[in-house]
Amino acid sequence: MLTPRYYFAEDFRAFQDDFLLQPHKEKVFRRGELLWKPGQPYDRIHYFLSGAAVHFAEHETGKRRIISFHGPGTVFPGYHTTDFKIELSLTTAALSEIHALEFTVPQFHAMFASNTALAE
Repeated sequence: MLTPRYYFAEDFRAFQDDFLLQPHKEKVFRRGELLWKPGQPYDRIHYFLSGAAVHFAEHETGKRRIISFHGPGTVFPGYHTTDFKIELSLTTAALSEIHALEFTVPQFHAMFASNTALAE
């Protein structure tokens, strides 16, 4: 059984060399920058080489409900094939400068289909 946690890091480090060999863009997010615009569907998946992000829901009063933190060696957002409406109301911001590999959903799907260890 998995232990609940709110900080995700190093879970996908074993796949870093595989990720680097796949088609991708290299992205840098500056401290405070959003990984995508509020209300924008998740259409990109990032593998964090370095840096950290906070994932949260923002109340209309400006208060944040933190959901999770993500650091180096993680994939964010997680890969899935369903559109969840709630994702449109969630925000992710860089806590520090983030260096990441950026994949489209179809690119990540191809990696899942060809790499059973990654899919697990």
